[in-house]
Order: sequence, then structure tokens, then C-alpha cells
Amino acid sequence: MSAAKTLALVASALFGLGWGTFALSFLVDFDSIERSRLAALADPRRDFNLAILGSSLIARHFIPSVFDEEMARQGFAIRSFNLGADAMNVYEQDHRLGELLRVAPESLRWILLDVTIAPDPGFFLHDNYSNRTLDWHTPNQIMEVLQYHRPRVKNIAELAAAMDPHIRHFLARSLLVGQGIRLVERSRWAGASPYRVAAAGYAAVDD
Repeated sequence: MSAAKTLALVASALFGLGWGTFALSFLVDFDSIERSRLAALADPRRDFNLAILGSSLIARHFIPSVFDEEMARQGFAIRSFNLGADAMNVYEQDHRLGELLRVAPESLRWILLDVTIAPDPGFFLHDNYSNRTLDWHTPNQIMEVLQYHRPRVKNIAELAAAMDPHIRHFLARSLLVGQGIRLVERSRWAGASPYRVAAAGYAAVDD
């Protein structure tokens, strides 16, 4: 283990919660599986010209190689990239779309969106405080979730209960509470983590 990584691990252990981790965050380059996939899509050497975003309907059933081959038979040169993820909701999809537009390569000409996703901003229990769920709990998405819930609740208590898990995730994301180990895993000191390798080898984006 390199001295830099050892130092990062020690610092993470000392400042695994709250503002200590917040301070350490300025020294690292945050990453996640989703961002690794976006980086793969943005690689100009791969010349992707179509990306598709959606839930498990896309993640598990859209096969780029099959789609591209069929499109080629019809006279269209398509090189597609699957950005689907199980149980993706519209708020995560919107966040991913914004990130995609920021890194889109010049070759990208089409973006397809799964329109079958329900508007409910909920997420599965096993996704609580996962990198992926934390990532989309930005200020903009919190306001969108609030707008969704406001006409559907009877009083402020119900609104507070509906917003509670999202506020918790927003705060955890903003303050990096409890993110010490993940912070090290995502840092440039840690090198290519198995999570990044797994993301790069995701079946739907293989050549």
C-alpha cells in the first residue's frame, strides 16, 4: 500500500463523519459507478452516438450490440450506450441526463429516455445511502421532490414525513456524513478500484 493511500485511510478513520470528512473532500476526486459509466461514454475514442437512460426495463433488456446490428441492417450507423439502472426514478433520470449533457462527446447525436418510469420519488430500502442514491439528492432534485409531494399531502406533518428520507440523503451528501470509506475508494489516491473496473466492464457497454 502506498504512503498516500495509507495516509488517506488514516485520515478517513479519523474523520469518517461530518465536517472532518467534508474538509478531506477537497483533496479527492469523487467518483461513482454511474460517473465511471459516463466517463466511458464520453471517451472520444469509442464514438458513441446514442445513449439511452431508464430503469430496469432499459438496464436489463436493451442490448446495444443487438440494437446496433439491427440498425445497421436498416442503413443506420449507430453506436449505442446503455445508461439504464434498476429502479431508476424520474428524479435520478433527470439528474443523470444533466450529467450526461455536461460530458457528452461530440459524436453523441441522440439521447433516448424511458418514459414508463413512475413519478414517485421513492427508492428501495437497500439503496439507502448508496453512492447512487446520494448522488442524485442535489438541491435541484430536492426541490423537485418537494413539488411532487406538496399537492399530495394533507398537512405539514405528512409533508415532513414524505420529505424526511430525502432530506437525510441530501444532508449526508452535502456533509459527507459517514462517507469516509467511500471517500477513499473514490479518491485518486486509491487508483482503479474494483467498482470502477466493474463499471467499465458493464455488459451493456462492452464492445
